[in-house]
Order: sequence, then C-alpha cells, then structure tokens
Amino acid sequence: MDLKKYFLPILKWWWLLVVATVLAGGVSYYVVSREPEIYEARTTLMIGRAISEPNPTTGEFVLGTQMASAYADIAKRQLVRDATQQALGLQRLPEYNAQALLNTQIIEIIVKDSNPTLAQRVANELANQLILLSPGTAESEDTDRQEFVNSQLNSLEVQIQDTEAQIEQLQVNLGSLISAKEIADTKSQIFALETKLNTLQTTFSDMLSNSNEEHRTR
Repeated sequence: MDLKKYFLPILKWWWLLVVATVLAGGVSYYVVSREPEIYEARTTLMIGRAISEPNPTTGEFVLGTQMASAYADIAKRQLVRDATQQALGLQRLPEYNAQALLNTQIIEIIVKDSNPTLAQRVANELANQLILLSPGTAESEDTDRQEFVNSQLNSLEVQIQDTEAQIEQLQVNLGSLISAKEIADTKSQIFALETKLNTLQTTFSDMLSNSNEEHRTR
C-alpha cells in the first residue's frame, strides 16, 4: 500500500493546521479575558430576641430559627426587590440570594456584581428593607409574636399526641411478637419515639413557659 498519497496532503498543508489551532486558542483567550470579574458582598441579620436574653430558652431559639427562614423567603419576593430598586434608584438588581443559616437565627444576604460598591449597597439596602418590614410598634410585634407562638404550640401539641399514639400502638404490637428480631426492632422504634416525645414535650414546655412569662411582665 502506498502511504505517500495519504500523507502528502497533510505535509503540504501542515502550516494551515497550525494556524487554525493557534487562532482558535487566541479567540478563546480573548473571549475569557474580556469577561468581567464578579464580586460578592455579604450582609447578615440576626432574627429574634434570644441574642439579647441572658438565659434564652429552647423555645426562643426555635422561634427565632423559624422566623429567620420566613424572613429569608420574604427577602427574595417582589415587594422587597421593588422597594430596594426604588431606594437605590436602580432599574434592576444584581443577582442575589438570601438564606437562613442552618439551625441558626442568622440570615445571610449575598449579592454578586462586577461593581463591588454596588453589590455592597444592594446587600445593605435589602437588609434595611427587611428591617422596615418588621413590626413597627411593640404592640403589633407582641401580637404577631403571640400568634406565631400559639400556632407553634398547637403544632407541637398535635405532634406530641401523634407520637404518643405511635408508642402506644407499638407497645400493643410488642405483646404479640415472637421473633427476636422483630421484638428488638420494635423496642428500638419505641425508644426512638420516646426520645422524640421527650424533645417535643421539652420544647412545648419551654415555649409555653416563655409565653406566660412575657404576659406577666407586660
């Protein structure tokens, strides 16, 4: 087989292949080099009263954590976006996100933009708009807080009753089991549910005690 007829075109046009490769690499570098740098600005907010209390209860931490998640969601809604744009005189906002840090009362607002000053201004104003949306008077704040506490107490009460019913049913089932494995598994489930029940009851008691204490001090 004569291989020359296959390699001769390559040898003849090798310079064109090199130029094409270099040109493609040059275009890629040019495009990447023209992309602007993106900066991140962060602002954090603490939600709830637990931080100002010398001995905060479990209920206060639970309440603050749940409120932080709610306010983080509000920060991403159109109401806050429009108010922030108007306050800063902007036609649009940079990309941003608001999230409640896991198991905390802290909200973190992150804004990304090629202009670091603008990113920080937007982050600060988003936080300011959240503050402005919080209850404006002590009376309205106390009312909203009490309504929220009552709803949480009702939810906890339902969970306590459901857990007690599950434990009772498993204890009934335990008396009819023969297999050692089934007995061990059922006892393990009962233990887990009893631990859950104890946590629910403690949280319920703390929230109820804290709510009653606030009523007495008003």
